[in-house]
Amino acid sequence: MSLLTIYVAAFERRDELVRLLSSIPPHEDVKVVVSDDSGESRFEHVACGSGVSYEPRNYNLGRDMNLLRSVATCDTPWLWVMGEDDWLLPGALDRVLDVIGKDDCDRIIGWSPEAREKIPLTGTMDAPDMIEALRERPSLLIAATLCSANIFRTSTLNLRDGVAHLDTYYGYAYASLRCARWTILDEPIIGVGVEHVQTIPNAIEHWRDYLDALCTFNGVRPIPIGRARGWNFTSVAQ
Repeated sequence: MSLLTIYVAAFERRDELVRLLSSIPPHEDVKVVVSDDSGESRFEHVACGSGVSYEPRNYNLGRDMNLLRSVATCDTPWLWVMGEDDWLLPGALDRVLDVIGKDDCDRIIGWSPEAREKIPLTGTMDAPDMIEALRERPSLLIAATLCSANIFRTSTLNLRDGVAHLDTYYGYAYASLRCARWTILDEPIIGVGVEHVQTIPNAIEHWRDYLDALCTFNGVRPIPIGRARGWNFTSVAQ
């Protein structure tokens, strides 16, 4: 049985998808799923021969619904969701599988060199300490909400939590509230297509709501998050 599913949501970027699939080394413990939302089976030939499961559909599920679908359909103990414009850095898969093999956490947080700075924490910690660290370190908070930088133990993902927050911007993040122990890697694991980086108009509100939800679930008293400007998926300026 495979340990990890890498679920790729694809829509329109063929060359980027080729780059991503090429960056995933074959491994007996890993299955790759390409969800083709192009409506035209646009990526069928890209996926053929790449050791992946190909799932075409004739409509676009959209970001949140596609991500939540990955939770609903995953049949492995761990799930890693990536966009077509992301890719794995050399050695990344081995590092992730090493952490999975230790079986001492529910969530693995990686990061990208595009974060502009090294993530300031490494190692494994319990949820209350992790929440406080997220509040104090904007770069870490961004890494924790970038889907392609996070790998989840699927038993901790809850679709009901995710669906309840679909109107907040990122329902997938809310499906992960039940993670009790988090491990932060000491080296970057993904490349991010910065030409496609989106600025989140309501970033402060979104992240504050997310952290408050984590605090409520884990019994940690909420602390107001500081204001910031220029936040996006991969960089931060205060």
